[in-house]
Amino acid sequence: MMRYDSLCESLKGQANDPSPELARIASVAFQILQKATVIRLERGHVRAIVQNPGPQPPNWHVIHPVFPCVHVELEGGFIIKNMDIENMTILADEVINDGTQQHLAELNFKYAIAGFLYGYDRSSLNQPMICRLPTFAYDQHGEPIESLHEAAWGPINGIARNILDFLALPSVRVDVEPGMAKINRSRRKKNKPPLADYHVVHWSDSSHPNQSSSETGIKHRVRYDVRGNWATFTQGTLAGRRIWRRAHQRGPVNAPFRLKGYQR
Repeated sequence: MMRYDSLCESLKGQANDPSPELARIASVAFQILQKATVIRLERGHVRAIVQNPGPQPPNWHVIHPVFPCVHVELEGGFIIKNMDIENMTILADEVINDGTQQHLAELNFKYAIAGFLYGYDRSSLNQPMICRLPTFAYDQHGEPIESLHEAAWGPINGIARNILDFLALPSVRVDVEPGMAKINRSRRKKNKPPLADYHVVHWSDSSHPNQSSSETGIKHRVRYDVRGNWATFTQGTLAGRRIWRRAHQRGPVNAPFRLKGYQR
């Protein structure tokens, strides 16, 4: 996997590529990367995130980005449409014409979900690739701007949304990796440039049995496991927001445990 610092160096080189299209996309990606918060996601986090890619947010206000721009390093990566994705930069914020977002500000909308994908093209002998995450725009009221969609919302957009929703979960805490300070002190002594700080995720995903003998009016006579899954609020002020339901058990604590069919 290419880490953040190596990716920055690679994009700086590609910004001078003879191909104008590659040079332009690399230059914009590099500018946005400079303002991103770097987060490393472990394999277990990635497995949850790629499950059931989320639909397009019906309104901007159901999105709750922890950081306006994140660069996520995906341990183990994932494969989608012949692309082996290892890194994603996701910009989900109010659009401000500060240079890095000029190409978005010029389109005259207030909010946007945009970004870049990095990895390898499996259909071209695993050639390194960089491509845009299709941009989805919202007006000043938070409503989608249909006419500005670059493409239909697809699975890769849904995974980007899952990342934003995952980082915003109440059970997730994102902290700066404390070991980087020591590493960079050592590098400075050797006259080496410091490496960028990155954040790690602390996620509580333990399983707990349901203390109630009934749930949504259904009487349970056994206790059984429920896999982790994404769920969407359908009512109230959180309508449209997605959360990750942790793996848990349903049924009375003292009831006999029954394995699922696929576990027997």
